[in-house]
Amino acid sequence: PPRSSSPPAPPPAMTSAPPSSSNPNPNLYSQMDHLQSKYVGTGHPDLGRHDWAVNHHRDSLALYLARDDLVAFFAAAQGVSAVRVRAGFVARMRKPCGDRPKRKLDEVE
Repeated sequence: PPRSSSPPAPPPAMTSAPPSSSNPNPNLYSQMDHLQSKYVGTGHPDLGRHDWAVNHHRDSLALYLARDDLVAFFAAAQGVSAVRVRAGFVARMRKPCGDRPKRKLDEVE
């Protein structure tokens, strides 16, 4: 089959903008709202930078804990036992990014 010279159209932007009359797929936004309410890590417009980072770090640590080969890799890289690495990951899951930064009254995230 002959190839077309024009590049393929880019996929629609995945933003949480409200559907408009020019939007070809208004169902996309309702699906995104559903996923964002169902899964914590997908975020939403009101999610702050610190909350997003906490979710991201906890998801990463949970992945590392679930994979024995990754725990063994981190143990070899740090030169400690796998049990110590696993205990460190569990301890870091409590506050993976430290305390929440203090906001000024006039500052909005």
